[in-house]
Amino acid sequence: MNCAGVHRGFGVHVSAVRSLTMDSWSEKQLKFMSLGGNQKLKKYFEDFDLMDEPVQNRYKTQASVYYRQYVSEAPRVGCAADIILTITMT
Repeated sequence: MNCAGVHRGFGVHVSAVRSLTMDSWSEKQLKFMSLGGNQKLKKYFEDFDLMDEPVQNRYKTQASVYYRQYVSEAPRVGCAADIILTITMT
């Protein structure tokens, strides 16, 4: 629950927090989680060498902005997660 509190503190525009047991999930939220999700985001942060950064800093990077944009837009344009996440930031 500590992690959930930290993420809720970022605001819904930065980090989405849902409980598997206490919250209901819409189809859209399930799609977003399948495109993003904890494991994919962790790998993404590792790819950009962000895992050593404090969590508050990780979510303020350009890489995080891009990831949030990808997760929010991918369902509308039908992008495949593995293709989009291989694009490198410059």
